[in-house]
Order: sequence, then C-alpha cells, then structure tokens
Amino acid sequence: MAMSRAISDEWIELKEILEKFLRSHGAESAFGEGDFWIVDEFYEFQQKIYFTSWKLVKPNIIEYIQREILKLFTNWIVIVVVDLSDPIHREPVAWFRISFTEITKFINSERLPPELKDLMFP
Repeated sequence: MAMSRAISDEWIELKEILEKFLRSHGAESAFGEGDFWIVDEFYEFQQKIYFTSWKLVKPNIIEYIQREILKLFTNWIVIVVVDLSDPIHREPVAWFRISFTEITKFINSERLPPELKDLMFP
C-alpha cells in the first residue's frame, strides 16, 4: 500500500519516539533476546509492538504511550502484544489497543506471574 509523504513521516516519527522511550526501559530485539520489538511495517495509522518479557508489562508504560506519545499522534493507534513465545499457549498473554482517547485490553490473568496479578491496568 502506498502511503502519502505526510503519513510516512508521521509513522517514522512515531516509531522513533516509541523506540527511544522503550529503550529507556528495556532492550530491543526482533529475535526474542530483548524486552520488546517494534514491527517495522506500515499498518494504516497503526504501530504494532511486541513485549517479549515481563519487564515492560506495567501500567505506567501503557499509560505513558497513551498520554505522552499519542497526544502528538491523535489519529494513530498503538497495538501492544505481550508474546512470551510459550509453545504450550499460542495466544498472547495480553494485548493492549492504545489510542489517544482509550485503552482496550485483554489480559489472561491465569498466565500472569504472581508479582503482576495485582497491577491495575488502565
């Protein structure tokens, strides 16, 4: 799909801001050796991120993406998928659909580690 120059520039800028923020909290690796990876594909007004460790699965991380990053990109959505590459459980542990105005979430609480069960996600 061809995208306009303005949308292309927005996507690149959003991706760079997300990378800088997430790198301040963890390591990036598309091969499961880090804490996250940002999908380098354009989805119309969406940016997809995989969290590959528990390190970033925190309410303040999700809220910051909404409040501080998406306020600059109000037409965009960030999809965060918590994927721990568990061969027994194929579905994600959790996912978040983050827009400037709302956060939709799915959390499989049975698969959360004990230290995360009491966290209150937005």
